[in-house]
Amino acid sequence: MFHKLLEVHKCATILQQLAAICSVSERTDLKPILRWESLHGWLLSAVQALPLEYLKPGEVESLVPLWLKALGDAACDYLESKSCDEVKANYGHMQGKGGRVLKRLVREFADGHRNVT
Repeated sequence: MFHKLLEVHKCATILQQLAAICSVSERTDLKPILRWESLHGWLLSAVQALPLEYLKPGEVESLVPLWLKALGDAACDYLESKSCDEVKANYGHMQGKGGRVLKRLVREFADGHRNVT
């Protein structure tokens, strides 16, 4: 159980930081290289590449918008925590409601698809 929670936390943290990078790059010269459309395309491709028997009916259509919203909120939380001097020690991982929602979505997806082969 602890191992699964650790993996969920790692996955959610990586996704949160990737979303934060997309948010920052939108405001810089890096926009042509990495932007929200890139993350959206990657997430859509990843979900569509899953075997059909792995997904529930309508899940492809619902997962991507739901996860993108959570990623955007988690990115905002992460960037906000990084700019706040009082919170420097917590590294911004999974801080705020957006980070917690993202972590919950990752955990629910993992739990809901654990026994599918």
